Amino acid sequence: MKKNSFNHIFILLLVILTTVLISCDNEYLLHGAHLLENNHITGTVYKHVYVSKILKNKRDVFVWLPIDYNVETKYPLLMLHDGQNVFFPGASRSGNEWHLDETVTSLINSKAIEPIIMVGVGNTSRRSSEYSPQFDGELYGRALVDELLPSLEEFYSINSHKVATMGASYGGLISLSLGWEFNNYFNMAGCLSPAFSYKNFNYVDSLYYLKNPENLKIAVVNGTKDLDIELQHGVDLFINYLKENNFPGNNLMYWIAKEKSHTELDWADQAKSILPWFFGSQL
Repeated sequence: MKKNSFNHIFILLLVILTTVLISCDNEYLLHGAHLLENNHITGTVYKHVYVSKILKNKRDVFVWLPIDYNVETKYPLLMLHDGQNVFFPGASRSGNEWHLDETVTSLINSKAIEPIIMVGVGNTSRRSSEYSPQFDGELYGRALVDELLPSLEEFYSINSHKVATMGASYGGLISLSLGWEFNNYFNMAGCLSPAFSYKNFNYVDSLYYLKNPENLKIAVVNGTKDLDIELQHGVDLFINYLKENNFPGNNLMYWIAKEKSHTELDWADQAKSILPWFFGSQL
C-alpha cells in the first residue's frame, strides 16, 4: 500500500473516532472527513461541516495537510476566510481561486517555510455581517476560538502557539480584528485588499479604544485598481495609526501592489510574499 494512501486511511479513522468521542460532550462539531479529489487540488484536503452553536448556523470547512503529515508533529496553522475559494474555485465571482495548495506545497518543498496546516473556513449568506466588527464580527471570532479551533485541535496536530489568520476584502478586515482582539489565539494576521474603512464603518477608529496586541505580526497589502482604490483610504488610516502608536516596525509588512486589483489571482500572488514572513525560518 502506498504511504499516502495509508495516511489518508489513518487520518479518516482518527477523525471518525474523534467525532464519536467528542460528540458526547459537544453540540458544535466538525462533521465528517470527506477527502476531496479534483483537478484543482494539490495535496490532501478534507472537507468537514462545522455546526456552530454560537452563530446558530453551519458552513463547510476545508483542511489542507502537508505531505508526510505526522500526528506526532505539531504544525503551525493558517486559518483562511472565504475558505471555499482558497484551494479550488468555489463561489468566487471571478471563477478563480487563491491556489494556496500549490503555493504552500512549493514553499515547503523549497524550504522557504516550515510545513503548516491550512484551514479554509467557508462563508455563509451572513458573510458581510460575520466579517464586520460592527455587526457579528465578535460573535464570529468567539465561535472560531471557542468552537472551531478546539475541534480542529481534537482532529489535527496543531501548534496553538503559531496560528495565523488571513483573508481579503471583508476577510482582511476580520483577520485584523481577530489578530487585534483575539491575540491570545491569533499571533499573525494577513490583510489583503482590506476593508478597514468602507461605506459607513471605520474599524481604525475602534482601535483607539482597544488595547494594542502584545505579539502580533501584521501583513497588509492593497492594489491600485478597481475597488482597492476606494479601500486605500482605510489602509492609510491604519498605517498612520500604527505609526502614531509606536507599533513595532519589525512586526509589520506593508506594501502597495501596483497595477493589482481586487481579485483572487492577485491575492494568490501576494500571499507568496506573506507566507515566508509568517512561517519562514526566522520564526
